[in-house]
Amino acid sequence: MRVKRGFKARRRRNRVLKLAKGFRGRRNGCYKRAIEAVERALMQSSRGRRVHRQARRGVEPPAKFHTRPRRANRRGLRLWGAVR
Repeated sequence: MRVKRGFKARRRRNRVLKLAKGFRGRRNGCYKRAIEAVERALMQSSRGRRVHRQARRGVEPPAKFHTRPRRANRRGLRLWGAVR
């Protein structure tokens, strides 16, 4: 007798195909190609977020930066003279 797989498998396939929406060619409709594309995209997106955080970490001023203008009663660019 033929087994048609249950709703769990269909849900899993549909979840992958939904994530692959907007990809080009067979990567958005063919399940086998879509899995590869989605896994790769998810890896690259998490790597991109990590790189973005690292880049932002070097750019941001120290945490105490925002308390200094109030203490010195200064604001804006004049603050940097008080900081240094």
